[in-house]
Amino acid sequence: MIKNTIKDALIFIRDFASSLYINFRVLPLKQAMRMPIQLKWNTRIQNISKGSIEIDADIIAHNMIRIGYRGGKFLHSGKTYMDIINGGKVIFKGTATVADGASLFIDGGKVIFGSNFYSNCNMQIHCEKSIQLGNDLLMGWNVSLRDNDGHSIYIDDEAKPVIGDIKIGNHVWIASDVTILKNTTISDNSLVACNSVVCGLKMGNTNCLVAGAPAKIKKENVSWRE
Repeated sequence: MIKNTIKDALIFIRDFASSLYINFRVLPLKQAMRMPIQLKWNTRIQNISKGSIEIDADIIAHNMIRIGYRGGKFLHSGKTYMDIINGGKVIFKGTATVADGASLFIDGGKVIFGSNFYSNCNMQIHCEKSIQLGNDLLMGWNVSLRDNDGHSIYIDDEAKPVIGDIKIGNHVWIASDVTILKNTTISDNSLVACNSVVCGLKMGNTNCLVAGAPAKIKKENVSWRE
C-alpha cells in the first residue's frame, strides 16, 4: 500500500511540469487552473499556441484528458508526439484518453474528439482539413487516420482531390491495425474489423460491420458492448 502511494506520488511529480505547461500554454486561464489535461512527461509537443487545443465541454474536470499514458501492456510503443501548425486546432468535447506512442500532426485542419474517447497505443492522425470523432469511440492499437493523400495523383493528366473529410459517428469500435483515409463516413454503433483499409466509404445505415481492404459493409444490424 505504502509502495503504491509513493509510486503514484513520484509519477505525479514527474508529469506535473509537462501538464502545467500545456494547460497554461493553450487553454484560457479559467480552464487551465483546473488542470484538465494530464500529459506524460516524455510527450513531445511542438508549435502549440494559445487556442490550438480547446475543451468544449459542459464540465471541465481535473485530468479529464490524458495523453501519452500506457495502453496495452503487451504492445511496444514509443513517445507521443503532437504538432499543430498553420492554424490547426484540436477540440475535445469531453473526457479522452490517448495512449502512448500516438502521433498527431495537424496542419491547418481541425480534429474533434467526442466525449468518452479512448485510443490504444500508436494512434496516428494526419489532418489538413477535418477529422470528426464521435462520442463513446473506442480504438484499438495502430489505428491511422489521414484526411489527405500526401501527394497529388493524376489520371489522364488531370489532378484528383487529395484532401477530404473523415467523420466517425457515436459508439463506434475501430479494431486494431485499421487505416481510415479521406472522404470516409462511418455511421453510429458500427464496428471496423482488424486490418481494414477504409477509403471513401459513405455509410448510411447504422449498426454495421465494416471489413476488408478496401473495406465494405459486411453485415448489418450489428451491435457491440465494451
